[in-house]
Amino acid sequence: CLRISNDNYTTCSLTRGANVTKLRLYGYSTYQTAVALRSDGKVVVWGFGGSGQVGNGNNLTPNAPNSFLLLDKTVVDFSVSGYFGAGGGGLYCLTSDGQVMVNGYGAHSMDGDDDQESRFAPSPVIF
Repeated sequence: CLRISNDNYTTCSLTRGANVTKLRLYGYSTYQTAVALRSDGKVVVWGFGGSGQVGNGNNLTPNAPNSFLLLDKTVVDFSVSGYFGAGGGGLYCLTSDGQVMVNGYGAHSMDGDDDQESRFAPSPVIF
């Protein structure tokens, strides 16, 4: 992991032995969000969280990968929609029990319901 701040480059860690199996960075300019899936099924999200993209329960923007999303679930894969990391879009996690969880920007009912409100913590999509 590389952290860039005022043209200075420093390394950061996803914790030793994290064994990241999928890592994606989304966004542009000053709005960026990163998502990492570890081999143990834990998801770590950091960066821009103004519309719930980070899924930490609020709209804060953590600058380091220091919290897990969906502590009680094992994630097998994730995907995003829209302008994720650029102020919009949602993060979709497929769990080992076949459930789809979503957090992020809610416009156009991207979060699976009709209230069009952002989800600041992961919520199930009801099919």
